[in-house]
Amino acid sequence: MNIQYCSIDQIADCELNDQTQPFPFKEKRKFTVAVEGNIGCGKTTFLKHFENKKNVEVHKEPIEMWTDIKGHNTLDLMYKDPQRWSLTFQSYVQLTMLKVHQAPQEKSIKLMERTIHSGRYCFIENLHKSNVLPNVDYAVLSEWYDWLASSGKVNVDMIVYLRAQPETCLERIRKRNRSEDCDVPLSYLQSIHELHEDWLIKQQNYNLKAPILDCGCSATNRKNDLSTQKSEDSLNSCNDSPVETSDKFERTNQMVLIKGGSFNMGEKKPFIPADGEGPTRKVHLSSFYMDVHEISNYEFEKFAKAENYVTEAEKFGNSFVLEGFLSEKVKEGITQAVAAAPWWLPVDKADWRHPEGPDSSLDGRYDHPVIHVSYNDASAYCKWAGKRLPTEAEWEFACRGGKESRLHPWGNAEYPKGQNRMNIWQGQFPTENTMGDGYRGTAPVTEYEYQNSFGLKNMVGNVWEWTSDWWTTIHDSTPTSNPIGPKAGTEKVKKGGSYMCTKQYCYRYRCGARSNNTPDSSAANLGFRCASTKLPDYLKRDEL
Repeated sequence: MNIQYCSIDQIADCELNDQTQPFPFKEKRKFTVAVEGNIGCGKTTFLKHFENKKNVEVHKEPIEMWTDIKGHNTLDLMYKDPQRWSLTFQSYVQLTMLKVHQAPQEKSIKLMERTIHSGRYCFIENLHKSNVLPNVDYAVLSEWYDWLASSGKVNVDMIVYLRAQPETCLERIRKRNRSEDCDVPLSYLQSIHELHEDWLIKQQNYNLKAPILDCGCSATNRKNDLSTQKSEDSLNSCNDSPVETSDKFERTNQMVLIKGGSFNMGEKKPFIPADGEGPTRKVHLSSFYMDVHEISNYEFEKFAKAENYVTEAEKFGNSFVLEGFLSEKVKEGITQAVAAAPWWLPVDKADWRHPEGPDSSLDGRYDHPVIHVSYNDASAYCKWAGKRLPTEAEWEFACRGGKESRLHPWGNAEYPKGQNRMNIWQGQFPTENTMGDGYRGTAPVTEYEYQNSFGLKNMVGNVWEWTSDWWTTIHDSTPTSNPIGPKAGTEKVKKGGSYMCTKQYCYRYRCGARSNNTPDSSAANLGFRCASTKLPDYLKRDEL
């Protein structure tokens, strides 16, 4: 296989035709270099670096043509109804990419964002394997590609493969919030990644003479890696850690589209019947958007400063904290406790800025979920952000991620393949926490892998999350559409469990589990995330 390994920094720091660099350009002639990779792998960042190089001309994907062909957005049509529009879209992609291949070349290096080849072996192949593209349409597109490939009009001299894990790509997609791909699910990225691997690494169906430069963002310990060390200034496109912003902490206000559908809400065999986990009932939901992360202290602080907002815990002057997290000085001033839970103490001046009372702060926890927020506080934040709280049905549907009969977002196993996927209490509650998941209390909202194929984090564990429904344990088993719960009540539903949950004490870190609190309640394990019927405009612009 004609594959070389290289870090992105080596490419970014060279002029591409320098004979001292590790690139196979031996003749003084014009070259075409293709940059390939998954959605969100860093192609835009990579190309931008070379835009001002004197000997390089950059040719980007003609997305503007795909999104406006005499007023029709073929890309949007294809995403909304792939079975109807895939042939139309991919035919137009082949035509427009052919134009890019054949565009006059004035400089010595032509740097292309993708090629007609990846369109065929990754994207068309994925549509066919997903049973979206019928056999006859697949045959037509394949024959059209084969003729173009054999014509010699779409050749390239080298392929740079920006190889990144699907989870990394999804993180970047959420951060950049481009309208054309902000709704791409993790499962789609995983499929496209596997097809890139088959085509460029395993070289199945690879029919080009061009060598491949593998810039594997996640590759380690390669024997023939051309780099000797990783630069501290590597481009975001090759860094699998979170992309830094100009602020001290990264934004985590991104949302993901949860496409509507039907599911069985509740537990067929309730673990805690008194909570109203059953019976199961058929529920249909329209599409909606859900925050990828729980609301962090950093995000909540933006709201509090902008609105001069004072939470209910701050107004009341106290909130509940687990005894083991308190300093001796704070505990000395506490004279009462909850009879049924003596370790659950009302702490004066405990609030979101002071999680364990007046001698604590947010230092080191700005990326952790905001806590000590009531339902009313959460609703106020959502309104300011142009969002709303999810209904209980929306929350559970999003949590299940298409696996309605499973306990957790990813399946039934608490520790799949020995991995920690959530932040719960590990040990004897409330006296001993072994911190097997890495945290004694809350964890950062970005911690752990995505919990399901919808691309959501920390749906179970970490902190309880408010929903908009009033609490009831009596459910009608009649099928419903977009239920919003009782019209009135005294308590609100919360979902997901928290870092204080264990099987022995609070086995509620399950999608079907539920609990309740009054709307003005706050505690050290109670937070929220937002939902929205439509994606707020500022997220499309990456503002706020």
